[in-house]
Parts: sequence; C-alpha cells; structure tokens
Amino acid sequence: MIYVLDDTSWHMAAIASLAANVLLFTLISLFSNASAEEVAAAEACAVDNDMVETFLPYKSGSENYVTEDIHFIESRLEDYHSRLTGLAAELDALRRYHRQTLQELPMGVCSLAKDQEILMWNRAMEELTGIPAKRVVGSRLTTIGEPWRGLLLGFINVPDEHLHKQ
Repeated sequence: MIYVLDDTSWHMAAIASLAANVLLFTLISLFSNASAEEVAAAEACAVDNDMVETFLPYKSGSENYVTEDIHFIESRLEDYHSRLTGLAAELDALRRYHRQTLQELPMGVCSLAKDQEILMWNRAMEELTGIPAKRVVGSRLTTIGEPWRGLLLGFINVPDEHLHKQ
C-alpha cells in the first residue's frame, strides 16, 4: 500500500516522522554511553523522597498540625530564592505576590494555624492593634493582650465563615 501525501493526509506524514524520531532516539540512547554531564544532571534530578521528607517535613491533613513546617518552608524558600528557576521560581513569585497583597490590604488580616499559632499579621492589623507583627508571629493567639485576644477568639468560634460589621 502506498500513501500519497496531499492536503488531506498531512497527519500521516506527521505520525511517520514522530515514529521515526522516537525509534531513532531510543536506538541511540540504548547503544551510546551517557556523558559525564548527562550523568551529573540525572543524579541532580534524582530526588529521594526520604530527602524531601527530611528537609521539608510537611504534614498534610494531620490533626497533629505542625506549624513549624510552614515557617521552615518559608525560610527555606527565602534562602533559595535566588537559585529557583522555571516553575519553582514562578510559584515563588506568585507566593510572594500573594503575601505582599495580604500585607498591604487596608483591613486587618491575620492568619492562624489549627493550633492558633499566628502565621501572619499584616500592616493594617499592626496599626489597628498597636501590636507589631514581629512580636506576635509565631506565638499563640492566647498570648496577645485584651481586647484583641477575646475579639479574635470570639471570631474564631463563630459558626459563620463571615462576620459582618455589627
């Protein structure tokens, strides 16, 4: 059977070309030795899951929520910021953008972990409460003074997800 390439059979040429490239690539890969650079690149890309668990111990969905994980991941990202490339750099830029947006909101925003550790305390919250973020981030909500402790604990215990101005 002979195929004639015309305007309606271009896809056959594309498939044949792709198949020939895959076959050629596979044969060359099987019968040639990897260069030292290729071996080094492969070793650099081979990340052991145990290493990830050791250095980025993130606990998802666990009742024993460990907020140190968030602080650790944030500090590691800050340390590696200049070395991130590709998708990792883009995700880090997005994380930074969202954090900056929350910091600059004209309304008070604080973020709490499940164990009520204060993870973020924005500038408006600092101005509203008179409590600097450096003093409260990383501490428990119960350690801040009244009236803010009672107000925020009351907000947490409200069954509604939104609390409107009263």
